[in-house]
Amino acid sequence: MDSISDENFCRVRFDNLRVSAEDIVGEVNKGWALITEAISLERTGFDYYIKAERFFHHLLASSSYFHSGCWDEDYVKTLEFELRCARKHVDMVLNDFFSYGKVGEFQGSIAKLNASELAVKIINYVHDNLDQTAVLVNEPQFYNNISSAYRESQGLLLSAGSSEMMLETIARISIYEEGVI
Repeated sequence: MDSISDENFCRVRFDNLRVSAEDIVGEVNKGWALITEAISLERTGFDYYIKAERFFHHLLASSSYFHSGCWDEDYVKTLEFELRCARKHVDMVLNDFFSYGKVGEFQGSIAKLNASELAVKIINYVHDNLDQTAVLVNEPQFYNNISSAYRESQGLLLSAGSSEMMLETIARISIYEEGVI
């Protein structure tokens, strides 16, 4: 299935599929529980952090192509600091996952929200300040990388739960569950 990003979505359907007993994962007719547990891995924020880090490298590599006066060294340092903070949070969530076998809903939501929003913030800064014509003429593959990252970035706010869902989860747990904050 086509999408605006460079990657395609796929729809897989199995009709009348027979599976041997040794090929069954988990309990029969309990697949949804298994899937929701696997989906919680998306809320570690790790893949979103990796994208934010990749987008930050695009930012650093594109500095010479910024419109005159648009490069803000203090802002870039702030983004770098935010990236380090996001990494520490993701590491904490992953450590909990490997120690306890699951992702805490509260910390996972914060990690996913923070890393995905940061990735978008970084690539938007690049996209909004870049002399795209100069990049396209001089480094077409680099232009394609930045364009692809920009198109992909908006989907990061929706995948594995929208930012609004993450905020709702964080607020709900903060307000109604003791000892969280």
